[in-house]
Amino acid sequence: MLIENYDFLRAQKRSGILLAILLPILLVAFLLGFSTLILLNQLSLTAKWSPAMRKTLFWILFVLLILPFFWNQCAALFLCALVIVSIFLSGVSTLTPTTSALSSTSLYRGVTLTWILVILTILYAVSMYFILMVALYMYGTSTPYDLSHPLIYTQTFIDLEDIHLPTAPQYDMSLFHQEQVEHGKKKAASSRIVFGVLARDVAPTVEGMKKKIEGLGDLFQDYRVVIFENDSNDGTRDLLQAWHRDNPRVQILSCCEEGQCECRLSVQHLHQMGMESSQRMDKLRHFRQKVLRYVQQHYADYDYYLVIDFDLPGAVYRDGFLSTFARDDFDMVFARGLTTFPLFSTALYDGIAYLSDKDSFDDPSNDLETFLRINRNLRFLRIGDPWAPARSGFNGMAIYRMKSVLHATYTLPGGKKHRCEHIDLHYDMYQKGFGRIYYNPSMILFAGHQGKERKDTTWKEYKKYVSGLWTAVVGTTSTRSSTTTHIC
Repeated sequence: MLIENYDFLRAQKRSGILLAILLPILLVAFLLGFSTLILLNQLSLTAKWSPAMRKTLFWILFVLLILPFFWNQCAALFLCALVIVSIFLSGVSTLTPTTSALSSTSLYRGVTLTWILVILTILYAVSMYFILMVALYMYGTSTPYDLSHPLIYTQTFIDLEDIHLPTAPQYDMSLFHQEQVEHGKKKAASSRIVFGVLARDVAPTVEGMKKKIEGLGDLFQDYRVVIFENDSNDGTRDLLQAWHRDNPRVQILSCCEEGQCECRLSVQHLHQMGMESSQRMDKLRHFRQKVLRYVQQHYADYDYYLVIDFDLPGAVYRDGFLSTFARDDFDMVFARGLTTFPLFSTALYDGIAYLSDKDSFDDPSNDLETFLRINRNLRFLRIGDPWAPARSGFNGMAIYRMKSVLHATYTLPGGKKHRCEHIDLHYDMYQKGFGRIYYNPSMILFAGHQGKERKDTTWKEYKKYVSGLWTAVVGTTSTRSSTTTHIC
């Protein structure tokens, strides 16, 4: 069974094993390669090995050592072994040449050789770093940022000093931000909020999300949680029903109108439908609409409606969350949902739901383009910076004023659809005069890895992903239609 929920402790353990295996191998490869290059430079191995052949082997080995891939390191080790065996078989006299022999047979001498070896060391260090980062990312499902900041996954809520955002030059909150937090705290304490959630096969995250939602809900005068779960095979519904028994504020929606009160709808898992399938998008749109309709019918007198992903393994910055409620001049505010990458440390992960205030709702951009755009526009805003206006966004959590969504819908008239179900809702809000949508750079949550673990991703899926990136970069195929879909 594939694991669809990110488990940091499992990833941390697997990453430690990877490092324990790869580091010694790479260090041995470097030392052996370094020594072999020196031998190739100085020794006339056999009568059959001419200086030209030695020079060819020298540079082949050099290139194999600096290429940032694990398999060419294995090839370099194999070549080193061949050279050393050849030296051994050639006799002891070859291993201990005279000074005159060294002078006459060296390929490179003095400063030239020194510079070659220095450059090799630098390039190998870069290559080694790249190999380790790729191994951690692809097989450990982690990054150096994850491993060096475990509190973002082991705590429910996180303090400012534990976030360590690389984009912020300093971590001291401005006085303005502190005032926002205090004002937001008072406003929340006198307000009521509803959490809207979709869930399927998320048993590993139920306990953590329960703590998050209840912890946030307790900041308010009152709260409710409305959950739509369907077709889980890992006991998710049983865990959610136990939560409902412990906390009557939690409501689990039924599907009795569809003939399956326990919501056994025989719907194919959304991951299996394909990340960009219209079928998958239609299901998400339908499920989110069920939750929204229930909220509109039962909690219209509440103040806020909060939509949150239920597979978020990371912590929430609570003060940043509270800062949102310091203002009343919005219809929706979306979060700074962060994932991690080997070279970028942290990045906003949910580009597909994002539209800047200058973008069209029918914007046809693909996954890579939207990812680059959201990070170009929003990534470098700091905690306490002013909100950024947008037409759409999500990033794992969005807060709506209840009056702004009382008559809104995910299912647009005439079957109109956009690339993401969140954009559908925000388009409808905009058409009805509720278009004050913002990004709050202080409302931070850590999304972790989304979807199946990378080690479980098939070659076919990787090939399709790389093909999509290539298409986005070189633009060799036509732009996707406005109905292109993706979970967001």
